[in-house]
Amino acid sequence: MTVTPKTVLVVDDDDPIRRMLTRLLGISEHKFVVHEACDGASALAELSSSDFDLILLDQMMPDMSGLDVLQELRKGQRNRETTVIMLTAHTDHKQVMASLEAGANFYISKPFEPQ
Repeated sequence: MTVTPKTVLVVDDDDPIRRMLTRLLGISEHKFVVHEACDGASALAELSSSDFDLILLDQMMPDMSGLDVLQELRKGQRNRETTVIMLTAHTDHKQVMASLEAGANFYISKPFEPQ
């Protein structure tokens, strides 16, 4: 029985973080198929053309925040039900709650340990 690998979209404007997450997901025992986006517009382009099992989405990005991307994602049909984990450096509880209220399933605070 062949298992189809899960697809993940990693969205982060910080190149080292995005590359680290992509590498970790690609070498994990699950060997996810990972797509990358460096900003909100690129993320929306990826989301309009591909289906994902998981989205790791940076909350603070220039031009279009992760919260803006999340709101657009939840309005559309494609990937509407996809699990979204926000990556945030915010320590303010209100900012974290805003992402959850907008439709994020969970959040991870930066900095984080890769393990």
